[in-house]
Amino acid sequence: MTWDQRMIYDCLRSHVPPMHESHCYDEAGPSVQPPLDELVLGLQSDEISQFSNRFFDILKAADQPLYVGCENHSKLSFVARMLSIKSDANMSEANFNTMVTNIKEVLPSDNTMPNDYYHHRKTMNELGLPVVKIDACKNGCMLYWKSDANEVFCKFCNEPRYKQLKSQRGVPDNRPCKRIAQAILRYLPLTPRLQRLYASNATTAHITWHATHERNDGVICHPSDAEAWKHFDKTYPDFAKEPRNIRLGLCADGFAPHGQFGKTYSCWPVIVTPYNLPLGMCMKSPYMFLSLICPGPKNPKEEHRCFFATFD
Repeated sequence: MTWDQRMIYDCLRSHVPPMHESHCYDEAGPSVQPPLDELVLGLQSDEISQFSNRFFDILKAADQPLYVGCENHSKLSFVARMLSIKSDANMSEANFNTMVTNIKEVLPSDNTMPNDYYHHRKTMNELGLPVVKIDACKNGCMLYWKSDANEVFCKFCNEPRYKQLKSQRGVPDNRPCKRIAQAILRYLPLTPRLQRLYASNATTAHITWHATHERNDGVICHPSDAEAWKHFDKTYPDFAKEPRNIRLGLCADGFAPHGQFGKTYSCWPVIVTPYNLPLGMCMKSPYMFLSLICPGPKNPKEEHRCFFATFD
C-alpha cells in the first residue's frame, strides 16, 4: 500500500461498512484489522453505502496514475500539487483553469486530470478535511459563532460585523445582497485529526509513549520529562491516570502571505502538536496540525484568546 493509499485509508476507514477481516499495511508493518461492526452501528444502510463509495473513490484516485505509463504522479498527488501551485502563485480561478486546459492538451488523451478548479477542489474535499470559516470582530474582540452567530455588531466595541461597500450605500437593509465580513477566522477542526491518531496502526502504539518511556534523572529529552509536565499530572490526577489522553502543545507565529506582491498584511497560523508521541514523531510535519488561521492585518496579541474558543 502506497503512502497516499495509507493516508486515505487512515482518514476514512472508520466509515467503511463491516467486513470479516481486512489487511492493513502501514509504517508499523502488516496487520489484520478486526471487523468494524461496532463503528457503524449508528449508521443507516444509505449512509454506509455513501461512506463506502467515498472511501473507494478516493482510494482509487490515490492509486490511479495520471495517465497510462506515468510513474511520477497519481491523480490525487497531481491534483494536490496543482492546488499548491495555485495557492503559492496567488492565481485567480480563471488563470488556473486556463493553465489546466493547456496542460490537458499536451497530456495523453487518456489522462485523468480534472477539467477545472471546481473538480480539483472536489477531488481534494473527499479527503474529509474541512475548513470552517467563522466571522470575527475586526478588532479581535469576539467570534460570531454559536450563540453569537446572528449578531451584526460586536458586543464589546460595537464595530459592525460586515464591510460597508460603496455599492451597498443607501440600499435598504431588507434587500438581499452579498455581505462580506470584516475579518474571518479559518478553523480546521481538531477532533477528527486527533481521532485519526487512534485509527492508524502507525500511531496507536505510540500514544502512551510519554508515560512508558525510560527517563534519566536531570535530563530532559521530551516535554514529559520536564517539571511542568509533572506539575500538571499532580494538579489533574484524574486526567493523568489515563495515558491515552491527548497532551497538546500549541504555537503561533505570523507571516505575510502577500509579501511578494507588495501588500501589507499578516495572518497568524496556530499549530497544535500532540506531545504523547515520541520526540522523533511529534516534531515532524505529519503530526503538526494547522488548526487556526487568525486574520490580520496586524498582530492580534492578547486577542488570540478569543480565537482559541473554537477549541472548547
